[in-house]
Amino acid sequence: ELAAQAEAATAEAAAAEAAAAEAATAEASEEAMELPESPDEAVAALKEALTAEPGRMAAHRAAYQKFGDKGNARKLIDLYRDLQKQNTSNPDFLLYLARAYCHVGKDTLAVVQFRKLLSNDPQPIVYLDLTRAYRRLKKMADAVKTVDQALEALPDHPDPKKEQVIILSLNEAYPEAAAAATQGLELADLSDENKAWFEKAAQLSNEKKKLTDDLLEVPSTFI
Repeated sequence: ELAAQAEAATAEAAAAEAAAAEAATAEASEEAMELPESPDEAVAALKEALTAEPGRMAAHRAAYQKFGDKGNARKLIDLYRDLQKQNTSNPDFLLYLARAYCHVGKDTLAVVQFRKLLSNDPQPIVYLDLTRAYRRLKKMADAVKTVDQALEALPDHPDPKKEQVIILSLNEAYPEAAAAATQGLELADLSDENKAWFEKAAQLSNEKKKLTDDLLEVPSTFI
């Protein structure tokens, strides 16, 4: 009975994640919200918008566009840290803080936040975020473990399969990378962009070549 409950909870979490992904896709073309020119006023507007609606893509996009460059990295982190401190009961804010750390190159700090999330609120997508952070830190053994968890949590999502291909390629396990890329091509409802990615990855891996930079790049959700 406990196993059945755990399985049902996992399925429910995966369904919720899929719904969230669909919502994010629907908002992908939404323009960033307009912000005051003053940094302090912009921060205040963003805090108000995201406190009211934590998942508002237009607000996140505006935050990254205004403060996401190297010169404003501290402002971006302070914004998401303050939001998290003010909304400790909502794990989404911890996720957004961790992703902000990743954006400014502080993956070590991001890993701490992702691990907290997985201890208290194991959203399936967090396994993928953590895998990418480990990969950027070149902690490949840890990345191998978490990508397996990401694949288990999100079996029909192309991004964990991409990460598996990337990690295998970086580890120079080219036959395995080619096989994983071929499996990626078999995923249902694959977009043209993802299909092209897996085809190119499979070709390079079959030729025992490392993946090119464009295949390694992970576009930001918020820019």
